[in-house]
Amino acid sequence: MEDDLGTPAEINTLYQSERGVNRVDFAIAESGGTRTSAMQHRCRGENHLEWVTELVGREMPEGLLASVRVHCTSMVTGVEVPWARKPYIIRQLIEQLGGGIDGGLTVGEVPYYLSEGDVDLAAAAITGDLGNRLPVVYVSLGPDNKPHLNVRSLAKRLSGMAHVLVEPSRDFSFQLMHKVDRSNAYGGAIGLYWPDGAAFDRTFVGARGPEATARFLEMRVQTALCQSQPTDLSTWMAVRALVARERFDALRSSGTEDIDDWVEAFDEERQSLEGQLAEAKSQIASLSAQLRGAYHSGESSGLVSAGTEQDLFPGERAEVVQDALRQALSNVGEDTRTAHILSDLVSNEEVRARGSHAESVRAALQDQMNIGAREISELQGLGFSVTDEGKHYKAVFRDDPRYTFTLHKTASDHRAPKNLVSQINRRLFK
Repeated sequence: MEDDLGTPAEINTLYQSERGVNRVDFAIAESGGTRTSAMQHRCRGENHLEWVTELVGREMPEGLLASVRVHCTSMVTGVEVPWARKPYIIRQLIEQLGGGIDGGLTVGEVPYYLSEGDVDLAAAAITGDLGNRLPVVYVSLGPDNKPHLNVRSLAKRLSGMAHVLVEPSRDFSFQLMHKVDRSNAYGGAIGLYWPDGAAFDRTFVGARGPEATARFLEMRVQTALCQSQPTDLSTWMAVRALVARERFDALRSSGTEDIDDWVEAFDEERQSLEGQLAEAKSQIASLSAQLRGAYHSGESSGLVSAGTEQDLFPGERAEVVQDALRQALSNVGEDTRTAHILSDLVSNEEVRARGSHAESVRAALQDQMNIGAREISELQGLGFSVTDEGKHYKAVFRDDPRYTFTLHKTASDHRAPKNLVSQINRRLFK
């Protein structure tokens, strides 16, 4: 590996190595006696997707704090960006270095089986008083005193991203209930609790099945971690900015008058600050989306569970449910109990917000070989955040990274605009 990539020459410098479709940038910064190492790997594949992985390690009094971030960008219009899986390097770090201790819990690939005397520990994990950095997945036992999914498999999926706690008995649930104001998962449900104790989610295995529930929890945790506010010096851009500051300090201390050194230092600081500003804007958009969702969070005591998905525009989920009810009603026999119940549930006021959004997208982009300021303004009015990515635009609907689209600036052929409209409407409004 060192023969291929080389190693950084000295502290507080940037180093780059490139081979084929792979490019690796290194930085080692030292400030106040604390050393932080960072690496950014870019790989552009044959499918026009660019994968970027960032690895940052910071020496802390309690050990090494490691942060891994990965994201994918499409370099052309019409290529769907896949969901980024957990990087394999997380598993390597746990296996080779050990996961360390997080709020008294060991970071690893196995679940933590609570004992009957661990009620206070479980309560602290649920209320956010444990001092952990990673979220906690709490697995309760069903009426048969068994979990409703494979906890070992779940812990391996979530290793490095969340702790998996398994309660010892049904009696444990009742003891815990009085310490956490009934916010604990129980009766076979699974609870997902965040380190600050501000919010939690519950899910039931029976609604999806064991495997689908495990996948849902993995995606839910990964999405939340991607949207969470990074800690200081946990990102490539933050370390790069630190290197720039240290270089400035070194130049001032040396008293050098070499213009090239100062220009290079200024340019590096400018690029790092621009990168941090872009990350801050993205973080603000993400937090705004979470804040909007907080107004609609919580469980429903009505006929249909509120679930965890939030409306991306007013009435979206209600319209989806009403459409499903109408479709079901058209497929049942008349004068049956099922027909009577469905007819009672179907609203007489048909709202077509999704159809209206689809028509607006079509009107804005259908025949546009060139996308410019007017088209971007119309998309922003529909709730898209649009950023200039160089050769193309990136559009994110309602700040939800699951709904990210690549927009051409100049279409490659006459089919591209129609394909783009079809892709957006199929994923969002059908």
